[in-house]
Amino acid sequence: MKKKIKLLILFTAITFIFSLKPLFSADPQKVIKIMWWGTKERYEITQKVIQMFESKYPEIKIKIIYSDSYHGYFDVLNSLISKNEIPDIIQMAKQNFPEYLEKKIFTDLNIVKEIDKSDLDKWSLDAGTFNNKLYGITLGATAECYVYNKEFFDRANVAYPTEKWTWDDFERIATEIHKKLPDIWGANRFELRDFLVYLREQNESFYSNDLKSPGFREETFEKFASMGLRMKKSNVMVPIEIAKKGHQKTAMISTLVNYIVQLRKILNSDVELILYPGPNNEVTNIGPTLFFSIAESSKLKKEAGLFINYFVNDIEANEILRFERGISVNTKVRIALANTASTQEKKIMDYIAYLAYLSTKSVDKMISGKKISQSDAKCRTELEKALESVFYESATPKEAARRLIINMKDILNK
Repeated sequence: MKKKIKLLILFTAITFIFSLKPLFSADPQKVIKIMWWGTKERYEITQKVIQMFESKYPEIKIKIIYSDSYHGYFDVLNSLISKNEIPDIIQMAKQNFPEYLEKKIFTDLNIVKEIDKSDLDKWSLDAGTFNNKLYGITLGATAECYVYNKEFFDRANVAYPTEKWTWDDFERIATEIHKKLPDIWGANRFELRDFLVYLREQNESFYSNDLKSPGFREETFEKFASMGLRMKKSNVMVPIEIAKKGHQKTAMISTLVNYIVQLRKILNSDVELILYPGPNNEVTNIGPTLFFSIAESSKLKKEAGLFINYFVNDIEANEILRFERGISVNTKVRIALANTASTQEKKIMDYIAYLAYLSTKSVDKMISGKKISQSDAKCRTELEKALESVFYESATPKEAARRLIINMKDILNK
């Protein structure tokens, strides 16, 4: 009897030990770190998609490193790089790549098989490819555009712009609307983006081919700035001091398509999309908004690849992401989203589809090299300062153009 009791105790003990075996033998949860910047809305929807991913892949946990500041983001990233604590997944923008490619912190995503690239637009893969290596997966498509508020046009009894409108038309329309509706501004103030589109229309560029001087003439900047000054003096453009608050009373606004959903919330009404004024406005082309890259130092490239694959290819995930980082670059996702798109979202998708049909120009490649990347930031600042000097009337358009050319040459040749 005692022997039977001992055997029963032994059997029970063995059974208990084996019942614990999965707890000890299971792989520990793998933690990947992902870093991005953006608005509160971007944080909330990205966090929700992360939670959905973790539910689908319970063996993977994601740690978020987030910044609501673009510049603060890169301060933190540079600090992590110096400490060799680079996150597994890093959000990048087009202009950031040159400097960080030199640091050699990215892995070639061509060899990360967990990322299915078969339904991604070819241009989007080209956009993240350098020296035949894919360093960034495009998270969305964007393009420059003007949006206009039909209500203000109707109230002023002004005809809507057409795809063949010119800059003369633009100035005339903005002036006419403000004249008939004194409480409404005709257009937002000119920014760097507007001048860059204007240059392409003139078959000029921001830099010369050898990157040693501006690629545009003084006269081109002078003409562009003079138009802005005329509109500013006649109070047609939103005043600088209230530009950020003036959208609700602005008839025409230049923007990027990935900002339109947010803009619509501010305006509380749909807006119409149209090409920039021309002529030669067919130069508008589709480009990447942001990228996800994987660190070369990551020990969890497979898991990081699974997340990026989920982010760009999963339809349920993109039902949450919608258009916050731009139009999806996955053909199947776009078709699925079109079925549930709002009126405003459909207008955005139609505009991008129109550009894809219209434009044969390839996406601009990034200027490589840390030096030119830093110089580029300084040159863009000089352009913004030149525009402001004209609008504040501390310099004439001619004086600002001459100073801009000289300062850009100095920056590019240091």
